[in-house]
Amino acid sequence: MRESQARLAPARADPIGQVSGVREAAGVDSPTLVMALARGYYEDPVFGWYFPDDSRRLQQLQRMFALFAAQVFGYGGACTTAGIVGGAMWLSPDKWRLCPFTRLAVVHGLASGVGLRHVPRALRGLYLTQSRHPHQPPHCHLPFIGVEPQWQSKGVGTALLQPILARCDREGLPAHVEATSPRNRAFLERNGFEVIQQIALRAGPPMWPMWRKPAQSG
Repeated sequence: MRESQARLAPARADPIGQVSGVREAAGVDSPTLVMALARGYYEDPVFGWYFPDDSRRLQQLQRMFALFAAQVFGYGGACTTAGIVGGAMWLSPDKWRLCPFTRLAVVHGLASGVGLRHVPRALRGLYLTQSRHPHQPPHCHLPFIGVEPQWQSKGVGTALLQPILARCDREGLPAHVEATSPRNRAFLERNGFEVIQQIALRAGPPMWPMWRKPAQSG
């Protein structure tokens, strides 16, 4: 068995890790949230382009998601979690753009956690997505949503979206996300997002920035 296959052996999922168990996450949930996201994105084409070494990608993804979890929990973002099954990270309307200090922390974390060799590629992708990000109107941004592979296509992803999308509808806020695979794009379209453009990574797979308008009340 290849090392990457061994690392991705199915995680244990107990009966409480079901769609009905989705709730808003707290900082204490960060380790399980990070692990579920890393496993969920392991086969993603864009993140495979960022981190092409199969034997190290899971560890690299864990490090990257831990950095973003610290930003989300530390700067007024929101997360939903389904126990050890999956999670979603959201940034509030005034927090989606990384400030220079946070950017420096991300660069330092990537360099120490994933190695200097992969930092330029990851930062190019980060810069490109930020440069294409719409500035107005104010909106919530979903950087990441991921579900353990054996729990995908079971309604968990949709359940993870609902608490924050419901809040967006109540507050009249649009939502923004970048789809990183055709499957992810189709999932987001089923949940009310529409493609607004396509981003072509250099010698890499495409991404699709997507937009969801708040539901009309009444």
